[in-house]
Amino acid sequence: MESWDLHPMPPDDASRGASDEARARASSARYRIVERTEALSAAASADGVAAARLTSRIWRLPTFSRPYATHPEAGNTSLGHTVRRALRRLDGKFVVANGQRSVALPATLRHRVAAEEARWLASGAAEWIVIALCEPTRVSIRHAALHAAHGDDAMQSVRFVADMPYRLVMLAGSGVPDALEERLRRAAATAMDASEAAGADADADADVDWFRIGLCLPDAEAMGQMRSDAAHFYRWITGRLGGDSRDRYWRLEEWEQYTEAGRVHGIVVPELLGQAGVAIAAEPLARCAGEPTFGASRWPTLHRRHDRRPLVPPGYCFVELAGRIGVIVRAIDR
Repeated sequence: MESWDLHPMPPDDASRGASDEARARASSARYRIVERTEALSAAASADGVAAARLTSRIWRLPTFSRPYATHPEAGNTSLGHTVRRALRRLDGKFVVANGQRSVALPATLRHRVAAEEARWLASGAAEWIVIALCEPTRVSIRHAALHAAHGDDAMQSVRFVADMPYRLVMLAGSGVPDALEERLRRAAATAMDASEAAGADADADADVDWFRIGLCLPDAEAMGQMRSDAAHFYRWITGRLGGDSRDRYWRLEEWEQYTEAGRVHGIVVPELLGQAGVAIAAEPLARCAGEPTFGASRWPTLHRRHDRRPLVPPGYCFVELAGRIGVIVRAIDR
């Protein structure tokens, strides 16, 4: 998955000998630039060119979202033999159709960017302005479940969620504009650090809700982004903790129906996984030699009679992402 890798900060002991520049690079790596303007001079920006360049655009986000036609987790030994066997049998049977949202900058933020640009130009303190949309390269996946629930009761309530704090960064400065991409990413990362240090609600007034989307992330990708308690819970409901831990998340026995000969290829739409109302039929359509059959299959068709979520594809974690966006304005001191 493009640019969706962890960029860990240096450990405290190691960072003591690291340079400030190295620590800054590690911090700024947590953001990628989706799009940016060039450093426009004050004269070129007099008519609001810099602001209009980005604020009127429509983006398709998150940029890392992509569909999967094969199972990238087939070789992931941490999944266990049973799951890997299921992945091999299901390979080529369905496509995970992750999508993107087409979004424009909220009107309130467009007005703020234009006002900030006008303020800098009117003051005469800036010789150039640059603006960029920055997207986080890592999120913190948490789980929202009934901690006291067990077994199927826990599965009815489990959700994996994460926030994505986008930043529209405006830098203004004088002299020769250098290392702008690094400065832009660093400004976004520094703002996130300040928000985390102040508490979860620190940016509630500055940030605005932007979009929501559900994606299926490959198991290893999701595990690398999870908080420790979420990762422990996820391993438990996927049968990887021993004891009474068993697969309650992927329901591999129900995916067996898609390994039958003659089954056509299917599509898993992650956006529908957060919706209830699809379940397996309660009664068979026919009986053959005393065994229930369903036409050419031993599995029932899906319908809306029962209230239950669709199946999460094996080897993936369904994550609901909440995109928020805020504006950051910084002056570059030389």
